[in-house]
Amino acid sequence: MDKIILNKLSVRAPLGAFQWPKPGSEELSQPLVISAAAPLSVELAASSDSLPNSVNYGTLAKLIERVVAGILPGGEINSLETLGYALCTDCLKTFPNLDEINIEVEKPRAHLYAKGAGIKMTAQRGDVTCGDVAKIAASRFYIRDLEFFTVIGINPWERVHKQLIRINVEMDVPLGFRDSRFPLPSPLTPFDYGGIADSVVVFSLASSYETVEAFVTGVARAALTSPSAYSTASGKHLISQITVSLAKPNAIMFASSAEVSITRKLSDLQMPWLPQVTGDTNGCHVAAIALGSNIGEGVANIQQSLMALREIGIKVIDTSFMYHSEPMYVENQPQFRNAACLVETNLTPHELLGALKRVEQAIGRTPTFRNGPRVVDLDIILYDDVIISDEEKIDDSNIVIRRQLIIPHPRMSEREFVLRPLADMIPGYKPPHSIKTILEMFQDIPERNLRKVLSFPCTPLVASLDLTPSCPSTQWFIGEKTYIMATLNYTPDSFSDGGLHATISSAVEYALNAVANGADIIDVGGYSTRPGAAEVSTEDEIGRVVPVCRALRKAGVTIPISVDTFRAEVARRAVLEGGANCINDVRALREKGMLALASELAVPVIMMHSRGTDAGKDNSYEPKGVMASVREELGAEVVKAMETGVWRWNVIVDPGIGFSKTVGGNLDLIRGLRDFTASGSLVLNPHGSHHLGEYISKKQALSSPDDGSVAVLESMPTLVGASRKSFLGKLIGRPQAPPLERNFATAAVNVAAIQQGCDIIRVHDIRDTRDTVKIVDALWRQHAQKF
Repeated sequence: MDKIILNKLSVRAPLGAFQWPKPGSEELSQPLVISAAAPLSVELAASSDSLPNSVNYGTLAKLIERVVAGILPGGEINSLETLGYALCTDCLKTFPNLDEINIEVEKPRAHLYAKGAGIKMTAQRGDVTCGDVAKIAASRFYIRDLEFFTVIGINPWERVHKQLIRINVEMDVPLGFRDSRFPLPSPLTPFDYGGIADSVVVFSLASSYETVEAFVTGVARAALTSPSAYSTASGKHLISQITVSLAKPNAIMFASSAEVSITRKLSDLQMPWLPQVTGDTNGCHVAAIALGSNIGEGVANIQQSLMALREIGIKVIDTSFMYHSEPMYVENQPQFRNAACLVETNLTPHELLGALKRVEQAIGRTPTFRNGPRVVDLDIILYDDVIISDEEKIDDSNIVIRRQLIIPHPRMSEREFVLRPLADMIPGYKPPHSIKTILEMFQDIPERNLRKVLSFPCTPLVASLDLTPSCPSTQWFIGEKTYIMATLNYTPDSFSDGGLHATISSAVEYALNAVANGADIIDVGGYSTRPGAAEVSTEDEIGRVVPVCRALRKAGVTIPISVDTFRAEVARRAVLEGGANCINDVRALREKGMLALASELAVPVIMMHSRGTDAGKDNSYEPKGVMASVREELGAEVVKAMETGVWRWNVIVDPGIGFSKTVGGNLDLIRGLRDFTASGSLVLNPHGSHHLGEYISKKQALSSPDDGSVAVLESMPTLVGASRKSFLGKLIGRPQAPPLERNFATAAVNVAAIQQGCDIIRVHDIRDTRDTVKIVDALWRQHAQKF
């Protein structure tokens, strides 16, 4: 097909602040580069040597300049797609001999790491009698030449030094404009290609893949599951297909680059190639599986592996905490994230091994050297009470017909990163032919260096979910410092600061100041839980919380954001649309939909003890006392959460200071806080059965309210939120004084809580709290900075 082409016409236009958030950008003209291509036979123009039989590219250039010159600040042409559509429509109106026009609009340097971003749009002549002039046949957004340095490669030197990579992304995004709504459909939310670029950059900078193939697949996943890939109005996924090219310019000495290009759809990332397990999905066998990762987002890789196991019908019945470990055996590689899980299955050991290997491959693992880096590693450590020692078998065609499988794992006893997670779940279990329990084997390791990790993700783990927060993932090392949660109440009636942050700008200002003063997480709430507070509808709560979370991310807040709500829809929207990556629930996931949502999102959840809907009532704890009752009641909710699929490493517990407690009850909890997550009474006979399934059955049988629900709280990260609460006013003798006068009383409670092992304190006053925490940590934390 012949074409008339106009290449890279440079113009300037005020396309608004979206994707160009600079001061005064609403009024400023931005540089644009526009190209046009008109498919048209030139035979008649060539034979007659007459320009009227073709398209005058001078007229085409002037048309483009005229449309651009007519753009007004704040007008309907406010994005790449609206400008592209306006150009397509005017071209088809001006040149009646055209049935199709291709327009490309690019913003040079539209992103800090990119050389440009733009849209390629193809429009065809519509049915004028129906009011159509232009029908959009195709619309493709692109991000050109994202360049930065990261770790990628299999060679030893590539594991040490970062190298330049270049990423190009093209996304098919159907728009469906019609001229019956011309000049432009309104309102129109521009496609957030900048958010896609942010997600790709955040993912890539944190990655350390060995192969370009695995890396480029991860980039496609990060882009397709980005928050910007979804409509904020309808939740609909916007990208029908994506093509990602990833190049290493310095890979080959005499080549300009080595490159891999892939094309994917969202459905391609949901692992449909994994075979479903058939038969009894509840299973009749119990296996312990070790989980590890040190390439890319380690915690996300592990969590996605467990979700893949669920998808294929393998039931995960328990999980450990998450740990950070140094490499063992081969030390010149990234540090690991390690955990373990228990599963129920009807698969034989070899069938289970095969399923695990398929999951590893689906997540992105590629073969490397022994004990080398891996995207994810799933090892069978135990399987019932069986002992297996099978060598690998290869047929005459050099095809592996049976993988090597040794159970119990032969090096289990020397690996802290295996024993510590197992001890979280089955401390009293004796593996076959062992005279020691898992806990005793762990205690025999001379140097124990694992660090407990709480991870706030940057990437969603299920492709059907609606968001990747555009912020880096955050890792907390539990027990090594006290983390500060800043309280941001976007409500008119909060007991402490109601109305103080009544505008988005004041909320953002508070959050930025909190970050500057040492806050580790921002807790955003839109519903006051004080006694007597007014009822707030779900819609109103969403209208308060989601815009604030989104504004914080847009303002550059990269620390975790928790959403303070007990409503599933509020939590979902805050995470999916606002960029929150933690849920803080004063009702411990009891409300409808919260358990399932927490399991799906796989973000940390703060489960607080409370009773009913009125924080000031139901505060009697006889005959067991407040500590025993709170442990029992909250423990039962944690058990439910873990049984529903909330991983142990994502749970934070809160005794609920000020909620359904007397003044004395609050003091008892703070004074004895170390007992809140101490060992429970769930102790199994060390001389009991070697059968793992029997051990689990005994453990479940002992999980009465007096035992199991208490034991499950052991070693859980703890949050205390006593800041400015009314019981402090009573204790200092000024119950009617403003809450702002309770800061010193709050500090005293926080000192006691930290001394008793509290990991996170929720406060309003950040700067003075930071100084208090530094001193108390220096006094009481084992890993406190040495002066």
